[in-house]
Amino acid sequence: VDFEATCDEPTPPGYTPEIIEFPVVVVDTRDRRIVSEFQSFVRPAEKPVLSAFCMELTGITQDDVTAAPPLQTVVNRFDRWLSGIIPEGKSFIFATDGPYDMCDFMYEYGVKTYGVQFPEYFYRWIDIKEAFSDFFGCRHGKIHAMLDHFGLTFEGRLHSGIDDARNIARIALALLDAGCTFPTVD
Repeated sequence: VDFEATCDEPTPPGYTPEIIEFPVVVVDTRDRRIVSEFQSFVRPAEKPVLSAFCMELTGITQDDVTAAPPLQTVVNRFDRWLSGIIPEGKSFIFATDGPYDMCDFMYEYGVKTYGVQFPEYFYRWIDIKEAFSDFFGCRHGKIHAMLDHFGLTFEGRLHSGIDDARNIARIALALLDAGCTFPTVD
């Protein structure tokens, strides 16, 4: 998972970001492969007009978000989609690049600020940076550095949610190949 959200530079005081890209890459940890992807742009409710900074940073256009459904609709679509991807009885956990996607964008802003209902499984996640640091006993805080460690290069556009999610998936697979284990969820 690597949500992208509204942003501006400099960040105005009291600024509350809204998710504008909702990308998820599903990895089969047993077969060590990417099995599916979900991506949707999201129409922001409070700040419907993107800043020039946000469009430049993320590559998301005003037309992308204007034509997109609101966050609750995207969450509901994702839930239906995921139920067709994950076999019944199989466990899964989200991997993110830091706590911000789930703690800030999803929970603090999506749930608490805007009242969006996320399924319970969104509260099961790991921070891939933390897993990497714990496994190797070192601090590599950026996607590029973790990829470099495995002899991989970043693929796609930085701050494109779907490209970042694909690269997080590649890091997760490389960690598994190196012998790292992730928590299982019943």
